[in-house]
Amino acid sequence: MLNKHKVAAAIGVAATLISLPFWVGLFPSPINRGSAGAALPVAQKMPLVAGVALKTPSVKYGFVLDSFAVIEGKISQNQPFADLLSDNGLTDEQIAALRKKAESIFPFSKAQTGKEYLLLGERTKAHKPEFLVYSPNVYKYIVFDLRDNMRVYEVRRAAETRLEVAVCEIKKSLWESIDDLGLDDDIADKMQDAFKYAVDIQHIGKGDRFKVVYERNYVDGKPVEVGDLKAALLEENSSGETYEAFKYHSGDFDGYFDAEGRPQRLGFLASPVKVARISSNFSMNRMHPILGYARPHLGTDYAAPIGTPILAVADGVVSKAESAGGNGNFVKLKHSGTYETQYLHMSKFAKGIRPGAKVAQGDVIGYVGSSGLSTGPHCCFRFWKNGQQVNHLKEKLPHSEPISKGQFGKFSTRRDELVTLLNAKSFEGTADRVKVAERHP
Repeated sequence: MLNKHKVAAAIGVAATLISLPFWVGLFPSPINRGSAGAALPVAQKMPLVAGVALKTPSVKYGFVLDSFAVIEGKISQNQPFADLLSDNGLTDEQIAALRKKAESIFPFSKAQTGKEYLLLGERTKAHKPEFLVYSPNVYKYIVFDLRDNMRVYEVRRAAETRLEVAVCEIKKSLWESIDDLGLDDDIADKMQDAFKYAVDIQHIGKGDRFKVVYERNYVDGKPVEVGDLKAALLEENSSGETYEAFKYHSGDFDGYFDAEGRPQRLGFLASPVKVARISSNFSMNRMHPILGYARPHLGTDYAAPIGTPILAVADGVVSKAESAGGNGNFVKLKHSGTYETQYLHMSKFAKGIRPGAKVAQGDVIGYVGSSGLSTGPHCCFRFWKNGQQVNHLKEKLPHSEPISKGQFGKFSTRRDELVTLLNAKSFEGTADRVKVAERHP
């Protein structure tokens, strides 16, 4: 049996501690009111007192919620911020005064549909609101002090950036593998940027393997957004080729380099459609899906939703922009005396695309459609070299000049750091993930 004096002491201490959140709520001094945004205090677990577990107070945005009448919600579509205040008892005069105080910190007009807010009020019949907290993003929130003097201030959450490593052998597709790793699709987009001059990322699939080193932002110790892709390695099972890319800034080029310090920058993009799948490859004897007989298919089909932008794979001049039979709406570009490209079955041309117009690599020249002889929306991409149509996926196009000798030392140091991280986990045939602390930002 517990000693009756210990039980009495426990009850007295427990009553004191349990009442504490109420007074903390009335005097919310721990809240960081400055715009600099120092880290907020985190609720600690209450100790056991004479074997009795005390309730941990519920804390959000630095407020002890147990001390308030709480309303949580999200900004509705077409809901003015002022209406949120008036609907909760503020007068027009109070709203006007608060709007003026908020103007330099967070104007009412910046409130966005779907963003979270928290109303904290008195725990009385009146439920008079004392604070409104609005969170525009994961990195900060705005506190509207609705009490007599009315104040508005911004609080920045404690944030840090870490480097993480993901390692995977693809079982079905790149995107499914990235989902299996618990990563954002952004990683696939960033891999496409890293390898867009060396390999068509749409073409990789089952049996191919990759490693990536990427930044992950953490707020209050919780993972949020994926940042820059710092390094990537891709092994193609079918060809046996290995590709590496390392993010580095040198001179006028801020992008990806291979292990020898050559910029991942060629005269041609590997694909004219950023997010698509290859639905039909270059072939000298393909059964035509509409005509019903075999004939050469001298292009690569990229299937994508109608309206997806089609990009010029290189600088050039428009030689044709017209509609013609089975090709549907198409654009043909002349890039030099050696190379030409053609983009078929467009739904429409981009603004300004007409014969004689100059385009730069990556410019939108049209949009995916299904015009002409087509069974579904796609871009049939054709590539000419010295007047002959060739399979662009098998062409070995020249790299740019490597990084200067003066810069190579710094580059190789950074490359080696990233290689160490890439090698922190070996391929084991299953999806895996390793977190590595950032030591070289």
